Amino acid sequence: MSIELRFDKALYRRDAIEQAIAAFARHADCVLEDGGQVWRVRVEARRPERERAIAGELGNWALGATIRAGGVRS
Repeated sequence: MSIELRFDKALYRRDAIEQAIAAFARHADCVLEDGGQVWRVRVEARRPERERAIAGELGNWALGATIRAGGVRS
């Protein structure tokens, strides 16, 4: 089983999402895909009972990394 997250390209930086994926690599397998106006990330946790929590934290990390980087470049 996996969870799909969608990150609006107008709000999230790809490099921030990649940082989040790297940060959680010990806990989940993640696949980043270009979904047109969104970045799609499939999250499959090593421990299925933790999948929802890991996906949520990955989203938080991506948002924080985008903010620290100064937002999305136009």
